[in-house]
Amino acid sequence: EMSRFFSFFFFLMIRRPPRSTLFPYTTLFRSAGNPKWWGVGPQTDEELEYFRKVIDQVKDSYQVDEQRIYGIGHSNGGHMIYQLANDMSETFAALASFAGAPFLLQEEYSPQRQIPFVLVQGTADEMVDPALVEGYKEEIRAFNNAADETIYYSIDSGDSLDMVLYSPDSSETGAEVLWILIEGMTHLDWPSPDATFKPFPLPEGIDINAAIWDFFLSHPLRSTNPALWKSDYDGDGTSDITIFRASSGLWAIRDITRVYFG
Repeated sequence: EMSRFFSFFFFLMIRRPPRSTLFPYTTLFRSAGNPKWWGVGPQTDEELEYFRKVIDQVKDSYQVDEQRIYGIGHSNGGHMIYQLANDMSETFAALASFAGAPFLLQEEYSPQRQIPFVLVQGTADEMVDPALVEGYKEEIRAFNNAADETIYYSIDSGDSLDMVLYSPDSSETGAEVLWILIEGMTHLDWPSPDATFKPFPLPEGIDINAAIWDFFLSHPLRSTNPALWKSDYDGDGTSDITIFRASSGLWAIRDITRVYFG
């Protein structure tokens, strides 16, 4: 069970119009020189290349929507999320760091683009100082021009957590940041009653997993060039073209119908 402490998770959207599914890819890192840690030391470049190769292999086998590749990591895997933001922001549509360790970073936060970001942290985390994570959240906010606040829950108001969505001002370009701080949650807790390892209960109606998924799905990777895929969607024996519209995150079948689907 402790292996999840070092884990990192990919989620890639596999497109088989008119249906789509999220394809999870889980990877645990082990190496001869540093068997426990992601993104620490000289092997970081090799690890980044490993991520690129894994994604390329999945894309070779499945019809991956390149506008919807996401990542979430816990603990040291959460630290690696920060590293992926710095080095692979053009690949990932959005990222989430859960109890990530920003003190392991060897460089400042400087992605190639402003990437939507989720940070989840417990106030009772005995391994990662919540104040450090909150400071790093502010660094990401500043980089993303995410100045406006929408407060869903507030510990100061008597709730069991802070959940705040930071968004760019309408006059600014940028990307959203979702901050979730859970009161009393330790490093290895997971905020779900269904978790297989150290479930941490939250009040009824609060679903952190759903909040992260909703954030991911509302943030496809924006592209000026629509993705085109050909397949026989109407069964007439000829190929039809589908167009991915990044502005809406939906697909359309050209010259067949005006129906759009997710």
